[in-house]
Amino acid sequence: MFAFSLYVRIKSKKRSLFLILFFLFVPGLTTGQHLTAAYYKRDLDTLRKAFEATYPSLYRFNTKASIDKVFDSCSNAINNGTTDYDFYRTVKLILSAVRDGHLGCSPSDTFKKKIEDSDKYFPFSLIFLDNKAFVDCGNKNALPTGTEILSINNENINDIRKHIFNYIVSDGIIETKKYWILSHSFWFYYNLVYGQQTVYQVKYRSDNGQIATIIVDSELRKDTKCQSIIPEWEQAQSLTYPLSNTALLYIPNFTDDGFAGFLDSSFRDIKQKPVLNLIIDLRGNGGGRDVYGSLLYSYLTDKAFKYYASLEKPTVFLTAADHPNLAVQQPNADNFNGNVYILIDGLSFSVTTEFCAIAKDNNRAIFIGEETGGTYCGNTSGGTKEVLLPYSGITLFIPTTKYTMAVTDAKNKDRGIIPDYHVLPTIKDLIQKNDAALNFALRLVKEPWQQKKARP
Repeated sequence: MFAFSLYVRIKSKKRSLFLILFFLFVPGLTTGQHLTAAYYKRDLDTLRKAFEATYPSLYRFNTKASIDKVFDSCSNAINNGTTDYDFYRTVKLILSAVRDGHLGCSPSDTFKKKIEDSDKYFPFSLIFLDNKAFVDCGNKNALPTGTEILSINNENINDIRKHIFNYIVSDGIIETKKYWILSHSFWFYYNLVYGQQTVYQVKYRSDNGQIATIIVDSELRKDTKCQSIIPEWEQAQSLTYPLSNTALLYIPNFTDDGFAGFLDSSFRDIKQKPVLNLIIDLRGNGGGRDVYGSLLYSYLTDKAFKYYASLEKPTVFLTAADHPNLAVQQPNADNFNGNVYILIDGLSFSVTTEFCAIAKDNNRAIFIGEETGGTYCGNTSGGTKEVLLPYSGITLFIPTTKYTMAVTDAKNKDRGIIPDYHVLPTIKDLIQKNDAALNFALRLVKEPWQQKKARP
């Protein structure tokens, strides 16, 4: 059940959910029109003031001096030759520099239409794994799926990746989520950062190890769409038993209205069976309702626990009367006391990372997969403030609540939950639809030292 999925930000009763489709249409290419430098600088000033008035985490991962330097550098780069395209790219650079994966911005509908209808792009979808890139799919038959891309227009592909990462938002210094975003929208970000190209000189390594170069033309977006080898995530939560002593709880999101009932029936069912091991699959889960994270952990412990250390608005700290996760949480009567394994990846974000942080801090689970997309210390989300930059027409999306988790490790505040076992699928795994992380977990539970119940 590993895959890649794109979503939109949606409103829930407790919290705005930020997920990935937002990014696909958030960066936009402009018509090339431009204002005078004074108007762009006014919009830049509006952006800075909006951050200072509504965003409580401007200096969570940066010093004031470093943020000042980013704004000053961007302002100094604006001149009367600056285009709307250039300014949008500047805004994306600033948002990425703040290091918050819940931040976003969007161009006008006109720009979005231009993206889909008239701009031309790199004709292949790419998958980025570690420091390499591979062909996912394309309507041209020149490069088959799995072909390794070495360079584009004489620039090393890993240097291209590093450059583009400067324009993709993410919590702290986490890169796993950026990999996922880029893997499904390279066509888009390449144009954003490098501009439109008529042709591309592509250096590649074939399956037999031979290195060659090919020239390909740019294409309209409609002509680049193709069938990805990365399967779609299932949208329905489920409980299965892949082994007689092992339960698999698949949770694709924390938004389902029936989630509490699903957990209740699932853990009752688990309790009636000889289950020693529980695998919880949270890959691709971008978050949802705050209380669902604490509810899930209540089924994994027999002790009272703290969940949030604090919730901070720009001018006030919230109390337990404002949010139930600030109160001491109680274990569920049907809690599971066996071994727990949690599958995570770069799209495990927001509420999902909050749950993982508490499970990690309490040594309650073994984590398998990739570093989560959200930081261990907390995030900034909650209600979102929309701010229009009046001259460029860019809309900002700024989260307004700083979440701090009740965890003890403050050293790695800019990193996510690091897995105990780093398991990344290879391009061969993706082509053959081999779920590397789940298969690793199933092998792990069969180890002799795992054949017992254990709770720290």
